[in-house]
Amino acid sequence: MSEYSSDSTVGGAVLAGAVVSYFCGAIVFINLIIHFLLRGLWIGAVGLRSVSGDINFHQLRLSNRFNRFLRHRISSFDDYIIGLDRICSVIFSFSFLLALLLIGFFFYWGVMILIMYGIMQFAELVDVKGLYVGPFIFMAIYLVLGLLYLLDFMTLGWVKRIRWLSRFYYPVYRFFGFVTLARIYRPLYYNFIDDKFGRRMVLIAVPYILLILVAVSFSFQGGPFYDARYFSDQEIFEGEFSKEFYYENLREDDLRQPSRYLVGADMVSRPINKVSLFILPEYAATIECKFPEVNRLNESVLNSEFIVGFNNAKRTMNADEKKPENDFINYFREIFELRLNGRQLNMDDAVLFDSKNYPFPKLVKYLPLSRETPGLQQLEITRFEYSRNGDSLRPIKKVLPFYYQPN
Repeated sequence: MSEYSSDSTVGGAVLAGAVVSYFCGAIVFINLIIHFLLRGLWIGAVGLRSVSGDINFHQLRLSNRFNRFLRHRISSFDDYIIGLDRICSVIFSFSFLLALLLIGFFFYWGVMILIMYGIMQFAELVDVKGLYVGPFIFMAIYLVLGLLYLLDFMTLGWVKRIRWLSRFYYPVYRFFGFVTLARIYRPLYYNFIDDKFGRRMVLIAVPYILLILVAVSFSFQGGPFYDARYFSDQEIFEGEFSKEFYYENLREDDLRQPSRYLVGADMVSRPINKVSLFILPEYAATIECKFPEVNRLNESVLNSEFIVGFNNAKRTMNADEKKPENDFINYFREIFELRLNGRQLNMDDAVLFDSKNYPFPKLVKYLPLSRETPGLQQLEITRFEYSRNGDSLRPIKKVLPFYYQPN
């Protein structure tokens, strides 16, 4: 397994952590809103009780049917206040129990991925073909035991009550308790399930988490002719549409926010424009696939410090060692193709710059427009991306239009 795939594994773990953090925040936020509303109702009820007595049904002079019904349903105002206080306290604790359960679920998957990754690395190191099935055998066993642990949780300890199974299940319970950080939330869990109301709350925990995950994943679609997926920060609709995010003069946010490409202006009156192509660390895989000899020039360029390695190489080269640096600039030029109004542009004059607002260097290509017909100009950027399926390069095309109107 190559180094850039290791970086992808780490990047995937960071992304998974961010997603889990987002959903934990959503769960806590939604529950705290519910708690806030109910606690406000409780405060109002306590305030009202302090200036008035209990409910006097005699003064209401209701018919016997409604009198019996309301006495049965309301009982006393003090019981109502106590019930509200109890519900608020349970919801507050339940919020953090749910968040901790989701974090534990993240650790459950994270440990499985790390162990599988370690087995695969060991299999490659010793080069024993039989070991390559090891990760899948481990995953099957891990998932089955994990489902048993989840079943025990969902059934409020039913598995732990089976005496003949306890000898086998005890080490499984201890292991997954450690993996899912159960020591943090276990007192909360058992305090919940020793009470009838708490048991009901725990039983709805998993369905409730799934409901929130579905609810916060909904997106708004503006109309039948507009799909927000075409206009996300990562993708551009391949045609006449684009995003202000990709035009330097239109960006209202911090320019340090990452962007693969950046056009100088969406409207130009001078016969020149420019496009900046940022050299991101993930392009290391593309360069290694397209130019296998790159390893012999500077191995540091292909590790997780791809850009840092390149910058260090520039600083340490003397006047007699400029060729490797120039080779790398040529490599960067080769992973892009530019077309303006269907005509391919020569990338030999693209210049490499250190970026002031970005942590990555950038290739800048100036676009002469004196020979172009005034009006809408179509700039098509093709980037070659490494595909692990087939160990090949695949082109990814984006269109960034701009308008040229000379004075």
